[in-house]
Amino acid sequence: FLFSHCGLIFFDQSITSYDALFEFAIECNAIDVTNYDNCYYVFSAVDDFSSLRDKLILEYGDPLSSKLIWRPKDPVRLNDDDKNNNLLNLVDSLQDLDDVTNIYTNFEE
Repeated sequence: FLFSHCGLIFFDQSITSYDALFEFAIECNAIDVTNYDNCYYVFSAVDDFSSLRDKLILEYGDPLSSKLIWRPKDPVRLNDDDKNNNLLNLVDSLQDLDDVTNIYTNFEE
């Protein structure tokens, strides 16, 4: 498969330092911690999602969001701006459909 099912919990970067969150999250069975766009993204196995989320809430307060997602295993970067724009337009069009609730892609913007 191109995607792995995992938990995602993200916080605003103002809560703590990256190193402190990384260390705490890894001790609580997180599988990855990244920072992007002024947020910390904490990833977990599906089985560990609830317990990790609860521990992070006790330590840092409520996250901006927490949910189960499909994370791409091998993200792809498109080098052609036209193809990138076409793909973004396709995703936007799909999101506008009433029957579509979530869209997961493996490309990097």
